[in-house]
Amino acid sequence: MPALPYRFLEAELHPEQRVLRVGGRDCQVGARAFDLLLALVERRDRVVPKGELLDLVWPAVIVEENNLQVHISSLRKLLGAQAIATVPGRGYRFTAELHDEARAAAAPPTPEAGTLVMPGSILTRWSDGTFTGQFVFGIQTLPLTVAINPRRRFARGRDSAEGHSGPQRIVAPMPGKVVRVLGKSGDAVVHRQPVVVIEAMKMENELRALRDGTVAEVLVQEGQSVEAGTLLAVITPS
Repeated sequence: MPALPYRFLEAELHPEQRVLRVGGRDCQVGARAFDLLLALVERRDRVVPKGELLDLVWPAVIVEENNLQVHISSLRKLLGAQAIATVPGRGYRFTAELHDEARAAAAPPTPEAGTLVMPGSILTRWSDGTFTGQFVFGIQTLPLTVAINPRRRFARGRDSAEGHSGPQRIVAPMPGKVVRVLGKSGDAVVHRQPVVVIEAMKMENELRALRDGTVAEVLVQEGQSVEAGTLLAVITPS
């Protein structure tokens, strides 16, 4: 039986045909980039170290680490920065949610959540396909959390993450600099409490906890420059 394609965001990845389709169109992607994406998708339940990826994509060949970074960058341009997260000092993780029901049934049980950006807002994607977040205006974060469904139709605004399970993974929505880290591993946080502040485009963006929980991990430090898609912190629910 032929392997089913992996469907995520606007993309389809066909392992047997070695085809990557985005927005209904086949993309010209090199063999190494395809192997890299497939390796990340197949290991989507964990962070994949850079050394492991080099061994998988360039077996028995000695290459510089910047080759990996170049291919990651090209994949993000095709798929969007939210598809692959950089975990500083550790490696990369595929963070997009698979759409196909057959794949979802066989997917790792740990729910995924990442941070996406829309004009004027920072949104967190949860494992059930909905989004929540705070609208940002200048250096002010408006006290409104909104939710939208995967088809991008706006739902009624709400100020909680009620109904969502699993960890909240806070990811840099755009390139910038970490100006404040307001929590450390083991700290208790409450709903809407700022955890990390990113300065980007001359604005400060507060990335907040969307429910009560505990900071499981902080992966950046103040003054650190980050690219879009960098995993900043993980919050587990209370």
